[in-house]
Amino acid sequence: MADISVLGLGLMGSALARTILKAGHDLAIWNRSPEKMKPLTDQGAICAPDLVSAIKASPIVLICVDNYTTARQFLSSNDVAQALSGRVVVQLSSSTPKEAQGFSDWMATLNVHYLDGVILAGPDDIGTDQATILLSGDEQAQSRAIGVLECLGDGTVRYLGPNVRAASALDLAWLTTRYGNFMSAIHASNICRSEGVGVDELIALLPDNPSLQSYAQVIHDQSFDEFTASLQVWGDALGHVQQQGIDAQINTEFPDFVASLFTRAMAAGHGQKNVMSLLKVMQNPNSKQA
Repeated sequence: MADISVLGLGLMGSALARTILKAGHDLAIWNRSPEKMKPLTDQGAICAPDLVSAIKASPIVLICVDNYTTARQFLSSNDVAQALSGRVVVQLSSSTPKEAQGFSDWMATLNVHYLDGVILAGPDDIGTDQATILLSGDEQAQSRAIGVLECLGDGTVRYLGPNVRAASALDLAWLTTRYGNFMSAIHASNICRSEGVGVDELIALLPDNPSLQSYAQVIHDQSFDEFTASLQVWGDALGHVQQQGIDAQINTEFPDFVASLFTRAMAAGHGQKNVMSLLKVMQNPNSKQA
């Protein structure tokens, strides 16, 4: 039997699987597109012929797909439900706290020990001290799974306790700080440019804020074709921030305003560019018509 099964082999799922293999764990894999499994089977992963076989191959099932709706779709058959019973399921897909709670409640009806998790990093960071991974939910699931999951970061995998909503909530809170940085870097750069001051002078003022420095550097270099996550990806994630506000009945003016800028930027064709391409719709008073 394998130590863990990974379901979903997109960029992030594949990075998780490679890191687990590199750490010496026995790994079973499954993906809806079988061709994505070959590079990992060449590295020693067990290629499951179908989803049920992948689940039965290990006591821990890690899910990394686009969203919770997708996860529900492929876990909803009776055969899959029976295979999941008694196992630990770790979900590392994007969600809101309400979705995390709903998924956890559903897993409980299937006799599953469930952990909800988020990854605050890109695929290239997995397995390093730059990969913060937050987990929350069933304490028994955490104790059974942490021995495998801790390899996904270098001392940066954190269990937040039994409140299953916690990981998603912190993810959205962290994302919100990033959107604030995007907006401030762009507007600060616009101030400099409008007054004949080089953006490099702004960068020099930010030695204690490497994130803001990096965003301003993109603007200075006009390197909008270079990115880890596209403007479209950041825009999609912003929808979760907005939805959480609606679900929790808190003020959503900030994410709604930022979302309006993302919508305009994507409509103008910048979706597959660096998120700093928001600059294109924030440069002048007439940008709404740009």
